[in-house]
Amino acid sequence: MDRTGSFTIYRLEEIDAIVEAIPKQFWGNVLLPIIITRRRDLGGGAYMISGSQANIYLILSSFNQLLQFDSWKLEQSENQIVYKYNLRSIRKKWKTVSVIAFS
Repeated sequence: MDRTGSFTIYRLEEIDAIVEAIPKQFWGNVLLPIIITRRRDLGGGAYMISGSQANIYLILSSFNQLLQFDSWKLEQSENQIVYKYNLRSIRKKWKTVSVIAFS
């Protein structure tokens, strides 16, 4: 349920993909919906992925062949920037669990 009291509906295929991509001990770290915010201060077409490292991993998996989450997590920072040309891939894979925001 969101702040307005409405329920958010996610596609079962996307939830299953999250379960497969993230080890069970990190399931609680996934924050839905995954918010991708347009950041004009970072330059033209820059977007920042909000949330945990699990959220960042899921979004990056839309267009990269990544290591397993456990290995990848050890070498990443909390902030990750993606660009406008990546949004099509992201929204294609994560249609219901991702949201584009503008600041």
